[in-house]
Amino acid sequence: MKTCLVLGAGGFIGKSLCKKLARHYKVIAFNRSTPIELEDIENIEIITGDFSSIEDFTPLLNGVNIVYHLISTTIPSEDTNHIDKEIIENIVPTVRLLECMIKRGVNEIIFASSGGTVYGESSNHINQTNDKLNPICSYGVQKKVIEGYLEFYGLYYGLNYKILRISNPYGIGQDPRKPQGVIPIFIYRLFNNEPITVFGDGNNHRDYIYMDDLIDVLIKVASYNGDHHIFNIGAGKAYSLHEIIKIIEEKSGKNFAQINYKNMRKCDVSKTLLDITETQKELGWSPNININSGIAILLEYYKNMIFTGKI
Repeated sequence: MKTCLVLGAGGFIGKSLCKKLARHYKVIAFNRSTPIELEDIENIEIITGDFSSIEDFTPLLNGVNIVYHLISTTIPSEDTNHIDKEIIENIVPTVRLLECMIKRGVNEIIFASSGGTVYGESSNHINQTNDKLNPICSYGVQKKVIEGYLEFYGLYYGLNYKILRISNPYGIGQDPRKPQGVIPIFIYRLFNNEPITVFGDGNNHRDYIYMDDLIDVLIKVASYNGDHHIFNIGAGKAYSLHEIIKIIEEKSGKNFAQINYKNMRKCDVSKTLLDITETQKELGWSPNININSGIAILLEYYKNMIFTGKI
């Protein structure tokens, strides 16, 4: 049985990925704190630590065949006050990891990049994996730089890297009280009769992917042996915030208490749509859950969580 090291196992994506990986692999779940949801699951070993402060990753790589790198200490923002800290916390330890992988003979890494930020402003253009990258926020720049180092180590040392440029994931397990994830945030505030905030005029479009579909492709790519290294991961269709709001209201039978509009942030692009045809062809994968079905599932889930006092 192969062993997967999942860095960032306690995050929204990490927890779901570890649970499903454990059906087929031994999993080393690395996180800053212990993810209680992963305790006592067969084939999962939990190791806690601070990714940013590790100098030598060799002990963590013992017996590992595949590394999933899901860690990021930042989210998309127009803030530039802590870029030096973000570089130290994300880019520097990733390079340390790659060095240790080469020395330890661990040859496969799967990196969660960002399809929503690395391409930058693309208007009505559908983003291809060979497009020039023009990120407009520090978060996107970090992802771009890490992608560059992965390509470098692939060229120099034959590292088998796979970069997944993921659109906007949403699904069960996402914390709607955190500042990232517009769909669960909107649903949470709908049921709590709280106002929502829209940055811009509501016509900015995003590609959203349901978590189950994302986990499926994260697992599929681990067994991919083709020549491609970069994959766009999305639903292949973009929706405006106005459309998202309308779907939530129609599916719930409830209107938002108030919608506040604020100026569009410098870190926000007007439209992001990923071309996933190459991913579909190479991996034999397609998303199964459309936006209407995904929102309906979340409405039922968060309604139950809120009214039973679990969130």
